[in-house]
Amino acid sequence: GPPGRLSFELLSPCQPCPRGLRIFGSGTAAMKGAVMLPQNDESDSEGGSESCSASSGVEDVFYDKHSCTDIPCAVLFLAAVCFFAYVFLWGEWNGDLKKMSHGIDRHGMICGVSANVSDKPFMYYCPQQFDFTNFTWQLEVEPQDPICVSACPQNSTEGAVMVSDCPASQKTPYSSKLVAQWYCLPDDSALAKAQVKFDRRINSLSQGSSDGFGLLHGWPVMLLVVFVATVLGYLYLFMLRLLAKGLIWVCVLLSIVALIGAGCYLWVQGASALDADSELTAEQQGNLDLGAKALGVFFWVSAFLVSCLGCCCAGEIGLSTACIQQGSQVIWKMPLLLCAPLAKAVAKATLALTFFFGFMRLWSTAEVTGMGTTRYYHFSFEQKLYLCVFVAVGMWILETITALYQFSIAYAVAKYYHTPKDDEGDRDVDCLGVLEGLKAGLFFHLGSLALGSAIITALEIVQKLLAFAELKNKEEGNNQVVSCILSSLLCCCYCVEGVVQFISKNAYIDIAISSTGFCHAVRNVGRVMLDHGAAMAVLNGATMIFQIVGMVAITLVCGLMSYVLLEQDMFSQPTSSYFVPNRVLATAVACILALIVSWAFMTVFDMATDTLLFCLSLDIRKNGTAVNADDKMKDLFEQARFKADKLRRKETEKAEHGAKIASRKK
Repeated sequence: GPPGRLSFELLSPCQPCPRGLRIFGSGTAAMKGAVMLPQNDESDSEGGSESCSASSGVEDVFYDKHSCTDIPCAVLFLAAVCFFAYVFLWGEWNGDLKKMSHGIDRHGMICGVSANVSDKPFMYYCPQQFDFTNFTWQLEVEPQDPICVSACPQNSTEGAVMVSDCPASQKTPYSSKLVAQWYCLPDDSALAKAQVKFDRRINSLSQGSSDGFGLLHGWPVMLLVVFVATVLGYLYLFMLRLLAKGLIWVCVLLSIVALIGAGCYLWVQGASALDADSELTAEQQGNLDLGAKALGVFFWVSAFLVSCLGCCCAGEIGLSTACIQQGSQVIWKMPLLLCAPLAKAVAKATLALTFFFGFMRLWSTAEVTGMGTTRYYHFSFEQKLYLCVFVAVGMWILETITALYQFSIAYAVAKYYHTPKDDEGDRDVDCLGVLEGLKAGLFFHLGSLALGSAIITALEIVQKLLAFAELKNKEEGNNQVVSCILSSLLCCCYCVEGVVQFISKNAYIDIAISSTGFCHAVRNVGRVMLDHGAAMAVLNGATMIFQIVGMVAITLVCGLMSYVLLEQDMFSQPTSSYFVPNRVLATAVACILALIVSWAFMTVFDMATDTLLFCLSLDIRKNGTAVNADDKMKDLFEQARFKADKLRRKETEKAEHGAKIASRKK
């Protein structure tokens, strides 16, 4: 064609592909509507490993084959989101959170909210009787005369005007303490003393004294832990490509040794290992010592479980190694995949907090009655409808974000799988495949993702309702028959949800590959599972040991590093501005951070391997052979299929043997 335009041509199965053109797939099946893309001569001349490049100006066949699916569901979802936004704004306009926290006086007015007491935000209880022995005002258990005041009275002189709303016999004020931000209680009351103690603990925490934990002062260690965990995650993926078999045994042994050592340390040191406070009573000291020993036993049990995992999976190490190396190779070529879990976590956490405050704002639109701290909420039908819609659509949005996350990773990995190799056997991988998958999910398949998410959301709502019914049953007599029925239904609901989540995840993979609707993708998943489900299950189980051991090893290394660093003078000396008094708690927080980072690596790893396996299975089902898979991956799948057939034959023989024994007994 003319310069600057793409020309397309159908080739016969035997005709070689001209230089500068690329065909997705190979053989006769690849000729059906195959689109040939100009090949960059400079990239062809480069040898070595597979390259990672940003999207070029050449037409992207894998993206362009996607079209809109499940449009009615997309329209319904967008309409629900719009109504959700309206309800959110309605709650912002009409709600007042002060109605949920401020006290209610004896006339039913909310302090600081109602018109007559808008300038009196604090609640004060009028004294009920006078103790002539101790000359102090005493309050009953449930005071009946709360009033609103502009400030908490400090003595009888200052507070005389403040408490003028009290009955005539109760107008002598007492010295009070501000409790829970809005309530004035006597200085000698239990709640006031608790508030004083709480304030002291908060102040000591902010100052980093020995009474608090001072976790914020250990931020350099926490930041270093996140960085080291990230580096170890990448190193783990890199080592899996080279020395997967040796690495897994090293990680297993290190995990066992570290868990046993931590358990012995806690058992021997007892409460002192937890930086116990010297001011604790003997009973508290004994409880803390028992807790330390229990934690040590937990570490020993964990070491035993890791040992059992290594022993039970020893025969699968070869199969696991091959599968793991394929998955790590994909992730290593597209490192942006590892940012996906963090982005999903930040997005869901931000939205969840926003939805929570929006829900509280919406709840505060109710009419509030009561007295003191006791309050009752009265909702109209419209408000009840808004609350139900807000909760249901909010859960739907959060579940759709999870679906979009899974689809984006599946899209990037599927595009990698279907990217043809060049003359040197390399793949020109798009580094931004996960962002392209996000774009495809939003613009083409939002309806399909929303449909799958809606089913899971409906099951979660049913679970919450059943759990609430079970709680109410326990509060109202705990009928054993009702409890049994509700527990059975809840168990079934959990099982169904797990199955639906598994099917939906694989359906998203099929949508990323074939650009089909959700229902059609579910049918494809069912067919693939019937044909190759056993082999896929074997390979999924084979990768589990690497994921578990990887998370345990990274967490333990970072935990040990943080504990050693916190023992240094910079963090252990009280005069230091970085003093961390409770090093064990700080180490536990560091371990949690390391676990979260390692979990991010492993979740992407799990989704990548699942996508590769589904792509290969779908490829075999459509073309009779895996035309796009590497030879190693083909051999890996054949091994898994052989093992699955072997396990199936064993189960069949066992069942036949049991039937024969039963017939003989008869």
